[in-house]
Amino acid sequence: MEKRRRRELDLGEFLELMIGPRGSGQSAFPSDEARREAWEDHREELEAEDPPGKRCWAARQYDEPKDDPDPDEDAPPWGRG
Repeated sequence: MEKRRRRELDLGEFLELMIGPRGSGQSAFPSDEARREAWEDHREELEAEDPPGKRCWAARQYDEPKDDPDPDEDAPPWGRG
């Protein structure tokens, strides 16, 4: 299996993984697949930035089950109702 070459996140990518996509639906990533790969590649360093008792947007988006999600939980802070 070929290993992906890990690259550093730029500020926009870092912020998107921490707090979610911008409210206008724009993404710093070309696809959800690219965003998920970035999360997998940078999970440890991003989780180290989480405040105690909180998880970043990408952790909630990709790691937690989606049984009955709160519609505001995945929304960025400025987009919560």
